[in-house]
Amino acid sequence: MNKLPPGGLLARRAIFFRQEISIQDEIWLGGGNILGLTTQTEGVLAHYTLDGVDALLLMVQYPDADAASTGLTALNGAKISDLLIAGTSNTLLAAIFSTDPAAAALLADALK
Repeated sequence: MNKLPPGGLLARRAIFFRQEISIQDEIWLGGGNILGLTTQTEGVLAHYTLDGVDALLLMVQYPDADAASTGLTALNGAKISDLLIAGTSNTLLAAIFSTDPAAAALLADALK
C-alpha cells in the first residue's frame, strides 16, 4: 500500500487482496485467476481520479520475477477492458485501467 502514488488517490478506495475474487466487484479479470495469485502474492487495487477521469491501479507483488512476468503475459493476453498500461519491475506487476490514455499516462509517471 505504501507504493501507491498519493496524487488523485480516492480515500477508502484501495483494496488489499490475495485472491482475484476479492476484487471482482471492482474489476473483472475473467474469474480464472489469470494473474496467478497464490498465498505468496500480495495485491492492491486503488481508485484514482486524475483531471476528472477515473483510473484504476492494480499492483501485485510476486515471490519472484518469473511469476510477475507470467502474470503480465497472461494479463496482456486476456484483452481486459480498459487496460491501457501494464508492466513489471522485477517482482512487481503494475497495470492501469482507464478510458483515457492521458490519465493512465499521468498515473504511470507517478509510479516512476
